[in-house]
Amino acid sequence: MNTKTYFFPPNFFLIHFQSQTKLDKEGSKGLTSIINSLIDNSDSLDFREPVDFKGKRKNYFIHHSFLFIALGLIDYPQIVKHPMDLGSVKKNFRSNKYKFVEEVLNDLQLIWDNCKLYNAEGSVFL
Repeated sequence: MNTKTYFFPPNFFLIHFQSQTKLDKEGSKGLTSIINSLIDNSDSLDFREPVDFKGKRKNYFIHHSFLFIALGLIDYPQIVKHPMDLGSVKKNFRSNKYKFVEEVLNDLQLIWDNCKLYNAEGSVFL
């Protein structure tokens, strides 16, 4: 059996799962709790929506959009080939896109992996 370890942001949790765990009622309940906990955490604000590398948002993110453009975030699509955010995970989850627990966890992990990839050592944020 294959086991994969998922590392979530600091102060969250570490999970070990066997691969291909069918998403059932119990798994859905647990994942709903995890997704909502991540979204509700104040540290997740920049991960709740897709990265606005074009600076088009007209709401809260307008401040960040100017910051992103000033920091050269327009190269985001060239560096991050598979963008993911918490809002997309929640939408995919609610629309039953995921059939296995690991699919959800892989997308959650992808958010943090993308962050580390784009904000590599030497960037403004690390």
